[in-house]
Amino acid sequence: MLPTPLPEEKGKWVRNTNLFKHLKPHIGNGGVLYSKTIAQQIEILSAYFSAFKEVFEDEWEDSKNYILRRNQGIEIMCGIFREMKQRCDLYEGKSYSKKSFKNQVSMLKGKSIEMPLKDKENSLTIPIDWSVNIFGKLSNRAWMAEIRKNIVNILNSDM
Repeated sequence: MLPTPLPEEKGKWVRNTNLFKHLKPHIGNGGVLYSKTIAQQIEILSAYFSAFKEVFEDEWEDSKNYILRRNQGIEIMCGIFREMKQRCDLYEGKSYSKKSFKNQVSMLKGKSIEMPLKDKENSLTIPIDWSVNIFGKLSNRAWMAEIRKNIVNILNSDM
């Protein structure tokens, strides 16, 4: 049985089951970290999330107004991990340190994504600011897939 969060902790923690669900594609059979030891996986993933924490410090600390530490943010960060690791492979000499990930995560700072609207002729430009006001409204499965796809396109644009 999981402990019940205190009222002031509500919305500040991601359940282990949710985190594992999003990490499993990377650490499970065929994942980009599958061949690493558990200790190495922990070290790499810790460096990755720490990089987000440092690059987007205010957004990380303020889970009331930003999604990074919420389920939606974890899903996005995990959903782009493979591409971030590939960038470290190419540009950081296969180093998966916090500094290496930080260099790659930094390229998202100040960027925007183009989200196609229903009519497919128009799109919505969304700054990657992780705000609840914007990203919180795009939390259904289709929007989340579109967000990840657009961020991956940014990451792959100069590879």
